[in-house]
Amino acid sequence: MNPFKPTLSRAWQGVHGAKLAGFLVLLYTLITWGLLHLFTPTQAQLAHPSLPHHNPLVILLLSLLIYSLGLQAGARIGLARSQNEPISFKHLFCPTWQTLHIFLATVMLIAIALLVGCFGFFASSLLVIAFFKPLIALRGALIITTLLGIVIFLLVLPIFMLIPFAIQNQDAKFYNAWLYVLCTVKTYRPSIIGYVLLTGIFNVLGALCLVVGLLWSQPLGVTLLGVLYRNAQSAQAQRNSAPIDSH
Repeated sequence: MNPFKPTLSRAWQGVHGAKLAGFLVLLYTLITWGLLHLFTPTQAQLAHPSLPHHNPLVILLLSLLIYSLGLQAGARIGLARSQNEPISFKHLFCPTWQTLHIFLATVMLIAIALLVGCFGFFASSLLVIAFFKPLIALRGALIITTLLGIVIFLLVLPIFMLIPFAIQNQDAKFYNAWLYVLCTVKTYRPSIIGYVLLTGIFNVLGALCLVVGLLWSQPLGVTLLGVLYRNAQSAQAQRNSAPIDSH
């Protein structure tokens, strides 16, 4: 696969022509986050059910659905600019069936991470209680759960970031998108974690530059993911089309 420098250079070339689209995605995220925050129940409303408030679960699912549309827009930018194709602003925020699939994938990944985290906490608690006092056991369980959470985060993050690209780029069945993502992760292992964390670092640095830097860092991050996905799919296609040696 391409080494780090050419991959990053190709992603940087794709930033040209994507800054406006990146700004629209950023603006969409800020506006929707602000609007949803207005409807989120406060602690006082949750403590007193008699006070009028919206269902927190409904707000959460609605937030994830709206966030999924933003992820889809980012995937559209990354897939287009990774091949130096123009961005279709007309369809940038147009919801499709892939939006629902991205939403379902997001809910599934969050649920899996929470279930594994809870299981890890209880399992580590029982394990430590068997050998130590309750107070020490609680501290040990929290430490083990924290370490387990970091491991889960590093394993799930690449899948979480790449699944919108697979769903948006493929017209295949829903479960096939997971196979495409796993293929990408397998192709770049273990450097895929570094690439994904690098996109987060880009956005943090862009936010520190008076938020203006996000006009470059956000398109760079999604284009880098698009390049990784395209390269992995090309490599997989070459392996599938390679002649089989009968000797």
